[in-house]
Amino acid sequence: MNTMQTDVGAQSLFDQAIDTKYLGTASNDASIYTGNLLTEFCIGSVPNGGKCYVASTILHAVMQHYSQRHQKDPIAMNLFFMAKTRPGPCVIEITDMKQSKKGYCLSQAIFRQTKDSKAPELTSAKDYDPEDYTHNITSILTFGNFAAEEGVTHIYKPAEPPAREELQPMAWRFMNHVLQGSADQRSFVKNKGDIGKPELRHVVGFKDKRPIDFVSIPYWCDMIVPPAMLLGPTALGGEVWVPTMQMEVLFKGVPKGKEIFCNFISRYIVNGRDEMDGEIWDEDGTLLALTRHQCLVVPWTRNTKPKL
Repeated sequence: MNTMQTDVGAQSLFDQAIDTKYLGTASNDASIYTGNLLTEFCIGSVPNGGKCYVASTILHAVMQHYSQRHQKDPIAMNLFFMAKTRPGPCVIEITDMKQSKKGYCLSQAIFRQTKDSKAPELTSAKDYDPEDYTHNITSILTFGNFAAEEGVTHIYKPAEPPAREELQPMAWRFMNHVLQGSADQRSFVKNKGDIGKPELRHVVGFKDKRPIDFVSIPYWCDMIVPPAMLLGPTALGGEVWVPTMQMEVLFKGVPKGKEIFCNFISRYIVNGRDEMDGEIWDEDGTLLALTRHQCLVVPWTRNTKPKL
């Protein structure tokens, strides 16, 4: 079965959301891809689904860019979030920074949206002018080939995936129409005034049974209740939003299956800056990815439109 389809053959909502198309080469020699951000993946007024719905859209374009090369697999993805995104058309501008026949390759992908929200969708790379667009996100990606990798493997004090018997079914605070899963709710605030623990352990998958693959990994790395939020309003001074300033995803294995097991923890929240670390495993306990985020802990009102 094609990983772009569900069990019943229809295209997954996630695949519709991250779909990108190659337009050609622009005058600045960048490869230009276009996509369309869906309102179904908004959190508040921002279509990020955790910033990483947009990150998965970027990765979808870059994987097309590498599809005919030896280096077909993402090894690392670093993202720097510079401006809010909005529902509607987008452009991904890809420039190769380092090329190699068999070694690792490096590319930059810039995610842009038009400054004029009513501007027509780009249909030709020849018409692309960066000056017409906001620079929303910069991503630096390393690509390689997992099947060709050789070398030492040594694991020291590894994190452990959550045990399924410790988890309880949970309705997601966001994206409940897309996701289903269970979480270790011992970290959650139970009673008003309590203080929770900034650690999230859960198992999750798509409701439509879409398989896990490389392009979905950035989404899973940030489509979470941020661990800092689990501290609760008493510790945080009210309801908060935890926007990501920058994040890194390190791919450690080839994804398979339809669920992932996750562990995310915020060890250090200093002056409103939250450093969050995470690990993702497949259903067999194979490590798929590591992630680190630098976030801000800010009042929830900063992610909502003012009422008129």
